[in-house]
Amino acid sequence: MINRIIDFSINNKFIVGLLTLALVGTGIWSMTQVSLKRVKSVVPHYNNYIVEQWV
Repeated sequence: MINRIIDFSINNKFIVGLLTLALVGTGIWSMTQVSLKRVKSVVPHYNNYIVEQWV
């Protein structure tokens, strides 16, 4: 299965290049469409607490 994929990629470099450019272009387009304000942070807000043990 992997050998067939590698053979296809070697024999059809132009198609693989076009698919790669399409994927990169779609990723860049999607990053321009999504506002960072809409994406919630998954990290808890630890910066609200003052840690004084190192002071």
